[in-house]
Amino acid sequence: LTRCMMERSVIVTPEAYQIMLTHAFTHEREEIGGVLVGYNEAHETSVITVIPLQRTSQLSDRVNISEVELAGCIDKCEEISKDMKSPVSVVGWYHSHPHITPFPSHVDLQTQLNFQSMDQNFIGLIFSTFIQQADSPMQMVALVGFQSTSTQKEKRLNVRIQSLPNSQLSFYHVSCRQWKSISDCIKDELIHRADNSLPDHEASTSKCSNFQCE
Repeated sequence: LTRCMMERSVIVTPEAYQIMLTHAFTHEREEIGGVLVGYNEAHETSVITVIPLQRTSQLSDRVNISEVELAGCIDKCEEISKDMKSPVSVVGWYHSHPHITPFPSHVDLQTQLNFQSMDQNFIGLIFSTFIQQADSPMQMVALVGFQSTSTQKEKRLNVRIQSLPNSQLSFYHVSCRQWKSISDCIKDELIHRADNSLPDHEASTSKCSNFQCE
């Protein structure tokens, strides 16, 4: 994991890590995704919690999230800020790479660059899951943080898991709520998948998908 220079550092709370990992483990053959919620400082991003998002398609090599889902994150961040009595916002995005390396694809880097055009501090996290180690019965999980250069080259981020100092009870309430929202995503995706058999539905769905990664 040293093929590129370290840049911005990232702190992820254990609670946010648990939510993302649980979300990633819900689908072994399909990628999942969501957004990171927290705050930025000079050279550091703190990820307090995350918002798992419903996908418009279930594929092994990419994940698409609708504009409606992304827009809804603004209201959810306001709700989280109110509950925690501390301002937070969307600071990045995450997705999974089941059975493959955690390194970002060219589509991941382009998506990241698009986000950075709106916020230069925006970060990306990739979870590599269900990786079987060679000549070993053990599986491994890898987490990589990254940004994209103007030429779509990867900038590696230093990511560490660290507890939130002086955590209030409201923080744990928020974490539990976001963790439980994973099941809502799965339920809504099953409903969407059933509705996808309706005429012209797939065409209308493709028009609203703008969060794409591989």
